[in-house]
Amino acid sequence: MTRALSHDDPLDGLPSRARIAELILGSRPPLDTYVGWQHYRTHYELLVPAPTISPQKWSMLPESRRYDYDLYRELTNANLPLQDTPMHDKVGKLIRRRLSGNTR
Repeated sequence: MTRALSHDDPLDGLPSRARIAELILGSRPPLDTYVGWQHYRTHYELLVPAPTISPQKWSMLPESRRYDYDLYRELTNANLPLQDTPMHDKVGKLIRRRLSGNTR
């Protein structure tokens, strides 16, 4: 599942490109069902966040490794919860209204 470890590779343990694609494209049951929740509960620890590297190390990576790193980092680190604030509610209403109006 992960690439072979090498002492000079700053991305030790980064999953292969095939595994990253499987994580993105693989089908999972919805989280709001019992089966989906059980699947999440048993699999969430398998998704280890991408290692943090400095901009200098990132710039020294080959282009394909940069792409793999950026994609995996986005997959594992951009899953922040939304805050329920008055601004969030107003923006949500505005977007829903515009989408509704533009699709009719």
